[in-house]
Amino acid sequence: MSKKIIFLDVSGSVCYNGYLDVEKEMLKALIKSSPNDDFYICLFSDKCVLLSEKDYQRFLSGKDITQFGVSSCGTSIQSALEFFSDDFYQDANVVIITDDNIDYLGYLKEDEIISAFVKKGVQQVKIFRVDKNMVDFFKSVSNLLPSDKKEEKNQKNFEPTVKAKEKEK
Repeated sequence: MSKKIIFLDVSGSVCYNGYLDVEKEMLKALIKSSPNDDFYICLFSDKCVLLSEKDYQRFLSGKDITQFGVSSCGTSIQSALEFFSDDFYQDANVVIITDDNIDYLGYLKEDEIISAFVKKGVQQVKIFRVDKNMVDFFKSVSNLLPSDKKEEKNQKNFEPTVKAKEKEK
């Protein structure tokens, strides 16, 4: 069992370009692929918030991100980087799902973002970028995918472990 921290970009460029639904599908796939792992799901834009298990379910079913305490203004990965203590990041795996407008102290380079997390003790960092092609693909195949109700019946024994911890300082 490993600790996975997933940061989802919920900034304006994600929400208003149709990327949020794709991010949610990516999130569900990540959790489904590792049902024995502990997941910490965080939303970030102008600041970062950790979702409780109840909030996670509400997030998947809704579009209004402001109910979780974030706005769609700005995209600062810095807020995500500073959210947990260095001890909490130790040996964790971090996944960042974003678009091309991610910002870290004015830099747009993935290697600098990865390096900043590794310095905190993170074991592995993966950055996935959602773009218009992914949205178009998702829309074109969505009718081929099982609906949530069908998937729920097929996956009734699957219950992802979504953990929430208080922000550590």
